[in-house]
Order: sequence, then C-alpha cells, then structure tokens
Amino acid sequence: MHPDIFDAFDELCRKLPAQGAVIEIGASPHHQSLLTLPSLSGWASRTGIGLDGPYEDPYKRFTILEGNAHDLRRFQDGAFDLVLCNSLLEHDAKFWLTLAEAHRIAAPGAWMVFGVPGYHQMGDIHELRFIRKLAKLPLLGKKFLALNTTLKASSLTLGLQ
Repeated sequence: MHPDIFDAFDELCRKLPAQGAVIEIGASPHHQSLLTLPSLSGWASRTGIGLDGPYEDPYKRFTILEGNAHDLRRFQDGAFDLVLCNSLLEHDAKFWLTLAEAHRIAAPGAWMVFGVPGYHQMGDIHELRFIRKLAKLPLLGKKFLALNTTLKASSLTLGLQ
C-alpha cells in the first residue's frame, strides 16, 4: 500500500471517536495493514479477515483470521463499529457479496471506509489513437470505432471524455 493511502486512511480514522471493535476485510499480515493505523490504538479490538490468515500480531495489537470476504458468518450481525477495506473490491468478482456482508456485520451507526484504486482522466492513449486511424477504413471502420469506445470503458471506473 502506498504510504499516502495509508496516511489517508489514518487521517479519516483519526476523526472518529475511538470505541468498540474494528475489522479490516481483506487484511494481510503486513506492517501496512490498516489494523496498524496509529489512529486505531484506542479501539477496543482489531480483527482482520483475509486469505493469508491466521496471523497473530507479535505486538498483540490485532489478529487476522483466515476467511473469505463473501462469508463472514463467524461474526454476529452488528459486531463492528468500524469496517475497513482497501484494494480488495476491484479484485472481487462478486464484490456485492462482500459489501452485503460488510453491511451486515456493521453496527448501527458504524463507519465503513472502503478504498479502491482511482483512475485519472484518460489521456490520448497511443493504442486508442491507432484504433481511431483504423476506424477511418472503409467497411471495417465502424467496428474499430466501437472497439475504441470499449477499450476506454474497460475498467471498473470510466475515463472522462
């Protein structure tokens, strides 16, 4: 995780009243796990769920359990006051199941902070320029023009035009 992203999560969490339980969905045993955020030091408990579990932090700050984000049955409804997740949803073919589970385990009034990669305004990509040139060909031009549009929209976020 880029340090700027880590700092952004920390800044957001610093604004929350330290209370109750925190979960990081998609946690991994890494020094930049969101469970290591300095702003979480006053929270009652910190738990992670991830494919890399189980893991017990040697400093006893948190525990990461092995599990799938689509199935958080081990946690009761409303068990967490803060739900964190970063760089998971964009890899999750069934992200709506993860979001439904996150919502279920969040307590009433809980905070949910999700991060996914962002995309900047799309510039004139070299390959797209080439396809626009091909679009001028007779007969096949319209097919290449349609491909140009498809390529611009081939991520979870769309480029600006």
